[in-house]
Amino acid sequence: MSMTNSAVSSLIFGMMLCGGAFAAQNTAPARGAFGSPPGTSSAPVVDDCNKVGTNVSALIDASPNSPNISAAKVAFELGTMECMEGDDQTAKKFYENAKNLLVKNYKTVRVPRRQS
Repeated sequence: MSMTNSAVSSLIFGMMLCGGAFAAQNTAPARGAFGSPPGTSSAPVVDDCNKVGTNVSALIDASPNSPNISAAKVAFELGTMECMEGDDQTAKKFYENAKNLLVKNYKTVRVPRRQS
């Protein structure tokens, strides 16, 4: 008797799972704001701090003999911290400082201190 009950309950449970799967296929696709599919936007593309940081990191790796490599690494690290905290604009400023240190070969540039 328990074998029959087990078979029947497995069959019912399987039908419930399959029924949910079939119902999920017939739903309309999700829509974002203003009726556009999620992940698409008509806004202009702006580089986020992660992408800018990746480019600056590659520049640091490509120029290990730069006279300002230490200051550039410090500015890059400060930018990374700001990016992780969600302040994209400040992070981009630090990344730009690091990039300028490597590209323009400044004699001496002070990296601004991080504001607490």
